Amino acid sequence: MRNLLVLVLSFVFVGISSAQTETVVVVYSHNTNGVLENCYCPERSYGALEKRAAVIDSIRNSEQNILLLDTGDILDIQKNRVLHKYIVQAYDYMKYDFWTPGDQDFIEGTDFFLNNLSKISAQIVTSNIRYEDNLIGHSYGVKKYGNIRIGITGTIRDDLHRFLDPPADVDFKFENQLSSLRPVIEELSGKTDYIILLSHSGIERDRQITEMFPSVDLIIGGHSQTILTQPEKIGSTYITQVGESGYRLGIFKIIFKNRKIQSIKHSVVLLTRSMAENSTVVELIKNYHQERLAKLKVDH
Repeated sequence: MRNLLVLVLSFVFVGISSAQTETVVVVYSHNTNGVLENCYCPERSYGALEKRAAVIDSIRNSEQNILLLDTGDILDIQKNRVLHKYIVQAYDYMKYDFWTPGDQDFIEGTDFFLNNLSKISAQIVTSNIRYEDNLIGHSYGVKKYGNIRIGITGTIRDDLHRFLDPPADVDFKFENQLSSLRPVIEELSGKTDYIILLSHSGIERDRQITEMFPSVDLIIGGHSQTILTQPEKIGSTYITQVGESGYRLGIFKIIFKNRKIQSIKHSVVLLTRSMAENSTVVELIKNYHQERLAKLKVDH
């Protein structure tokens, strides 16, 4: 009888332990467009990186299993090396996990990209941007949270770089987007439980990608600067964007049970002027203005 009781309890214990639940909080941004600080102007006083960093700090203090992602256009469309240097420093400080470059991120030329953007703490993931025949960064990354394996890859529409002056393909090669993406998605499908695509392509192309790659679970878009307060769902794939100039952060809270999605909650945080600021990024902003003014004096 005692042995029978032990056996029953063993089955109960196994049953309980097998029902493993994991929560992953995906925090994402895109299209910062060179906006370093909140302008505190009467209209559209939203952003920027000093507010974003404070919100990210708050999320990290209240949640576990944070995955911080960006889909590019960190830099402005106009050249401004002093400004862009401090934006890169702020991104490095915020400790993103992964990002994929947008077309604007090549505006300062090859040396700035290689010596600044490619060296921030976040891992570049891209399936179709090469420099000297090698991918910049990696084709994908995998993050494990408990028993959940999340695959992250990136892509850019392969014609966007032509809008730059000079075009970025002087040194970088932008391969066909869809054919480059296919083997990466196939590989991730075999080794992960959830696939996130960082797509700097525009909303219309993202909709096409969902049809071609239905195994992608989440597409975090960029470039078109679309605001989707609620993500679109095509098949089983969610598509999201949260607008322009880094005014907002998007958050997906995904709960997995037995390695299957149990629930998904999405929210958008508008960064307003009344929000707290991160002191380290505020100091970077002060340093930027000091260097900018010093440069103006020299130039004049």
